[in-house]
Amino acid sequence: MKKSIGLLIVFISILFTFPGMAQNEDYDAVYQKLSKSYTLNPDGSIDYRLSKSQKLQTYLSINRLFGETFIIFDPDFQTLKIDEAYTLMADGKKVITPENAFNKVLPRFARKAPAFNHLREMVVTHTGLEIGSIINLKYTIQTLNGFFPALMGTEVLAETQPVDTLTIYVKIPQGQELYYHLFNSTLKPQIGNANGYTSYTWEIQHIPAISSEKNQLDNHGNYPTLIFSTLDSYLDLVDYFNNQEAFSNQESTLINEYINKISFKKTNKNELIFALQDEIVKNMKLFTVPEEYTGYCLRTPEEVWKSNGGTVAEKAVLLAFMLKQAGIPAAPVLVFDGNTFDKKVGNLTNLEEWIVQTRIPEKEPIYLSVKQVNAFDMTALSAGQVFMVLKPDGSYSIKEPKVEKSSAMMKGIFTIDPDHVLSGDITGELTGRSNPYLALLRENEKIKHYFSGFSSSNIQKANLLELSPQKASFSCQVKKESMMKKDSNFYFFSIPLLKTGIQSVGIQTLVAKRITPFKLSAPIEEKYEFTFAIPEDLTLITNDIDIYINNQIGTFVYQVKQKKNTVLVKKSLDIKEATIAPEDYSDFKSLLDNWNINITSELIFLD
Repeated sequence: MKKSIGLLIVFISILFTFPGMAQNEDYDAVYQKLSKSYTLNPDGSIDYRLSKSQKLQTYLSINRLFGETFIIFDPDFQTLKIDEAYTLMADGKKVITPENAFNKVLPRFARKAPAFNHLREMVVTHTGLEIGSIINLKYTIQTLNGFFPALMGTEVLAETQPVDTLTIYVKIPQGQELYYHLFNSTLKPQIGNANGYTSYTWEIQHIPAISSEKNQLDNHGNYPTLIFSTLDSYLDLVDYFNNQEAFSNQESTLINEYINKISFKKTNKNELIFALQDEIVKNMKLFTVPEEYTGYCLRTPEEVWKSNGGTVAEKAVLLAFMLKQAGIPAAPVLVFDGNTFDKKVGNLTNLEEWIVQTRIPEKEPIYLSVKQVNAFDMTALSAGQVFMVLKPDGSYSIKEPKVEKSSAMMKGIFTIDPDHVLSGDITGELTGRSNPYLALLRENEKIKHYFSGFSSSNIQKANLLELSPQKASFSCQVKKESMMKKDSNFYFFSIPLLKTGIQSVGIQTLVAKRITPFKLSAPIEEKYEFTFAIPEDLTLITNDIDIYINNQIGTFVYQVKQKKNTVLVKKSLDIKEATIAPEDYSDFKSLLDNWNINITSELIFLD
């Protein structure tokens, strides 16, 4: 499989190297030239310049996709300058963008976030547009020294539309070092020295558009991606956060009063941890302000508390602060994109989100979201990413949750009485990504909500036999009236499943072919075995079924056997890889298609 993905990367590299391989006329637009330039000046200020020449080829590109350009900046630290803006119409006529086509507005994400109402978004409305017209725009954002902790960036060397020529240009004062890593490509930069600067240039021609296929690797992880920084590690970046007032061990009377109040009600540490998470997630607004627009500066926990809202970073720091004030060990955690992380390139622009590490007494550390009350530990939800835990002593540690195989297994022995009421016992276990560990840790009865085919009211008795971050096992007694749907004289019974298995991915139909790798959250093994004792008035109309598929990707098994009034059903799926290479996609599709079709998903009886 690694060989397959390697071949795909080589194939993409070939597309990026040779002209004429991308058929541009089938797209809404094409970038004739796209240039992004970063300059670190001797005084520490940073200039970012973007230049684009884009040909529009459909009405969708004119009216919805590219008729406007949006530029977000912080006017307190940044100055935006429009260097050039005009359109070349199809007949060659040049239309200069008028003054009233440049309008500063409040960014949508800052609309209900008072602390960030100073941010601005320049909306450039392009004029003279028609099919065949070419938009030309150049602008510069000048950033004062100190707003960013370093010169750093992440650039995917592809766009949603084809690009004829793409240039990434980074310039720093001579004597300084630039640290960089280009993933999924062997392209080397052109390095030059002039006028007291060292420049690095990556130029690529004839770049195909990023595929719109679903279930791709996170953040276009299969495309060439450049990261760069003037820092050679994350030590200075961790210090940058630790030196902010938000991370100091300050007291807050308001927060302490709340913690004392809730601690009186929640004397159990488990309950207290989840109650504090509930407060941050449910009762405090989330301001979806990207950190690049705030210079990665955070407000203090008390400021966030008083404003009843914060960015994901601010909410994570606040929750960690509250847990520590309650006597529970906790630390903020930065989650980086695992596809573009290099510990030798200190870069925050590939920072995905912030979470919180804490510890329930006598148990392993758990990782909590501040955006949702997460049923699954964040190590399972974010497997393959890189966790950077900010320790109380000012240092940090790295944790890299591995993508491990998950399993969902269930057995059941049922009786269907003459009134078609089903009753019986089920046992099962969930591991890895399929194990809703935190939900069950909050409340054991939550297991009732993870069955497809049985509602929680159908579960009369539920017992957790084992619960750990690695595995949850259970036994339940079930009873369900009207267990079958009736159509004429036919009765249809859907085979029960566990919701956290492959069903949680939501794959119902798959396209015939694939050009990019298909990404699952983890390899999965799912296995069910049910025995039904049926009344004499019900007749199973399907003959015995025995389907067995074994291919490069995994195995699918479906068996139905009847002996007198007993029906035995077995259904299983084993997907060996989390990332499916295009050449193996047909095997993957075969397994999933057989898993989803009606004949393997329901039993049909005749009355």
